[in-house]
Amino acid sequence: MSDKVAVASPWQIAYRQTFQLARTPQFYWFLSHLASLTCLILHTVAATFRGPHSPAALKYYNYSISSTIVTYLIVVRQTYRARPVSLIFSQPLTLLKDDNVQYLLLALVFRVFSARSGNSSTLYPFAVFAFFHCLSYVNTNVIGFVPVLTKDQKARYKATIGHFLKTYNEQSLLVAAHMEVLLVTAYVLPVVKMVIFLQLLRPAYFVRNLQTLVLLAVVLVFNKLRFDQSKYTRALVTQYDARIVQTLSLPVVPPALRNTVFALRQTLIHYLAKIQLPRK
Repeated sequence: MSDKVAVASPWQIAYRQTFQLARTPQFYWFLSHLASLTCLILHTVAATFRGPHSPAALKYYNYSISSTIVTYLIVVRQTYRARPVSLIFSQPLTLLKDDNVQYLLLALVFRVFSARSGNSSTLYPFAVFAFFHCLSYVNTNVIGFVPVLTKDQKARYKATIGHFLKTYNEQSLLVAAHMEVLLVTAYVLPVVKMVIFLQLLRPAYFVRNLQTLVLLAVVLVFNKLRFDQSKYTRALVTQYDARIVQTLSLPVVPPALRNTVFALRQTLIHYLAKIQLPRK
């Protein structure tokens, strides 16, 4: 009498794979990315139909940015878990050199200062990274174990997603950098408004104005750090600066306005140049 060899069903294999993945930090990193994207979609829907400051829109905004924070906490922990805590915090400027630490701190600032305003544009750079990270994780760890797909379908989907990731990876980094740079305008315009309408002098606007100024300062510093470390940010900032200079040089621009903007530009460049992190 021959022994029968038990063959696991596709569903059993999928269950085992899920159980194995659930034992890794990367699995929760993936779930956090997925949650941030899902909440961004829900936030956008709520903001469109109920208004950007509606309770539902703000709730999903905070869920999305909180999920983003979790993803970076996981990455930073995995990066520095083998190092003594005292050594890590004894070199804070060196720690700030890490891209993931920069994005983590930016997300934390947005969570604290944008919780009641729900500025959708602050979620978009993180969403670009989340989308591509989710696709990569699904392609590597999930598709091969989906029980309802045939072997040929799995191979075809993996090839398609792999080709997409390879083709558009660099473009995604450029898009994310573009959104990060444009975040400056999201806070410059309110500052211009508060100056023109003298809102800086009104006590009723103090808290909101302070939040806007803090967010503008943080976004400027963040983009300066990205300018120093990212070729994409550096190229975009250089391109925007050239366009601004070219526009201001047109004869139709009043000399007083031109001189004022150029003076502000030089002042900004002067102070941002002082922000330097130590080389590794």
